Amino acid sequence: MHPGSRLNAWANAAEHHDEEQFAALVRDLAIALAIALVNAFNRGNVIVRRPAGDHQPGRFA
Repeated sequence: MHPGSRLNAWANAAEHHDEEQFAALVRDLAIALAIALVNAFNRGNVIVRRPAGDHQPGRFA
């Protein structure tokens, strides 16, 4: 990856989209990353055989 290529990608996207479209693109990217993170944690729970929703409030207090 070339230095500054990420900045170039953002600048290129901003040139081709108006402000509203660019904001929607950033929002959709953030949502996709959040979904990927939740998926990764769920896969980790499968590996350690801990079911999702096992949290009990105050258990560590």
